[in-house]
Amino acid sequence: MTGSRTALLVTIMVLLVLGRQLAAFGQPSLNHVLRAVPAPGPVTIDGSVSEWDLSGQIWLYPDRGTRDANSVRIAAMYDDEAFYLSGVRRDLSPMVNRLPYKPDRGDCLIIFMQTDVAWRIDTWYYTIDQKPLLRMSAGRILNPHLSQDIRVDDPSAEGLEAAYRKDADGQGYVHELKLPWSVLFRGEQRFVPGARFAMLFGPRWSFSQGTAGSLVTQCLDLVRAGADRPRSWMAKTHPSKTTTAWGECVLEPQGNLPQSTPQEEVAERLQGVIPSTVEVPRSAKKFTIAIDDTAGKRVRNLIEDTPVKQYQVSQEGDRRTIEVMWDGLDDDGNPVEPGTYRVKGLSHEGLDVTYMLSYYNPGDPPWQIGDGTGSWGSDHACPTAVACGGRHTYVGYHHDEAGCPVLGINVDTMKKIWHGQEESRVYGDKLAANSKYLFCAHRSNAKLARRDPDTGALQKTVELSSMLFAKQVMTLPLAVRKQARQMLHRQPLPFAQIARRHLVLGRHLRQRLFIPQEL
Repeated sequence: MTGSRTALLVTIMVLLVLGRQLAAFGQPSLNHVLRAVPAPGPVTIDGSVSEWDLSGQIWLYPDRGTRDANSVRIAAMYDDEAFYLSGVRRDLSPMVNRLPYKPDRGDCLIIFMQTDVAWRIDTWYYTIDQKPLLRMSAGRILNPHLSQDIRVDDPSAEGLEAAYRKDADGQGYVHELKLPWSVLFRGEQRFVPGARFAMLFGPRWSFSQGTAGSLVTQCLDLVRAGADRPRSWMAKTHPSKTTTAWGECVLEPQGNLPQSTPQEEVAERLQGVIPSTVEVPRSAKKFTIAIDDTAGKRVRNLIEDTPVKQYQVSQEGDRRTIEVMWDGLDDDGNPVEPGTYRVKGLSHEGLDVTYMLSYYNPGDPPWQIGDGTGSWGSDHACPTAVACGGRHTYVGYHHDEAGCPVLGINVDTMKKIWHGQEESRVYGDKLAANSKYLFCAHRSNAKLARRDPDTGALQKTVELSSMLFAKQVMTLPLAVRKQARQMLHRQPLPFAQIARRHLVLGRHLRQRLFIPQEL
């Protein structure tokens, strides 16, 4: 192969690595505009897009190399009554989400939308009850748990609909949403053809492990051109924290839009005038090409770990031909000297990974799941307390976010029999137990709880704020008041020890703090 001034001697080295493609976050989709078209007729929310005009559809995925397994094609339509969204999703374990209140830990679609208020809309299929759920949270777009919700089964959300339908091959599903203008707007106005408004999408995928479901991958797309798109949902510049970073939805006056090549596929192809045409095995998924001079010195690292199909120009038998253009520059951006150069290449079938264990939390799986069989201990701290009572041993942690702050363990089998739910926020920094009760307390959040030792269920919780403590102390006899203050300030919330060692104080606190008589 020759160029106008430079000849290329092509040598290909092929590395075959057997296995399947591992999902990565190297090349996510990049969309800036979603074009909504007028509904061509009545829209039935039944999990089918047969009556849809999909000409404005966009393709979202966390990585180009795995989009056949994890991706969603989102389309939008509208009429006088409502705004409609559909998602045609590829998912190897479709519709797995066992969490009724925190859908972002399983299969779901998070939608950010600006009308006369900023909305966060979560939609998912609740696996346990086998029904679609949809939640709209206004105002607090990052943390909807702190805002007032509108749910799909809320009588005030008249006309709000959601439907899901699994694909026949079991590797994907379709979901549809109907969002009435009367719900999207707090006022009387609504969008009309030609209107533009800010939107952002956050699809998430999980996998199925027996009865479990856990987040595997996610992406953020429909971002304004030039806006920052950080990987972390907690970053200060995250698009979910400001509508100025969101992309745009346009209500097109007419449907049947002309199709175009996705913007990111055009932009990311290398441009040049010197073609490098090589062959790789049909099974190859990704390839790398570098250019050396005749002495073997590296001139240009041209392209690396790129999907073969992005540059494929033909296929014959068990070989695929790819073509990459070179601009004749070296790695420093300088033109190379006329001469002979050698192209070296690697291709592989993708890398595979096998889950062996979690080195931090040895639960199976190591995350908390809906049926209570996963996780084992905190995800943010080491054990800080141990107590024994009756047939069980209890382990406590001073903090957690998505793990288990308190565990009950059977002393005979050494297996976990229950874990304290994180929603209670009663950590196990201090523990005391007997055959009837387990007491849990924490030094900073000022809570004392009594649990059932066999199930871990909370039986009663007392808020121990400084004002509440002051009121309780003031009701004690003068002889023990000073002693109580000193003990409780020196050792935060040691109520079981107080009851044992100071019977007078225990008698006065027992009824108020529900400490059992034998303590």
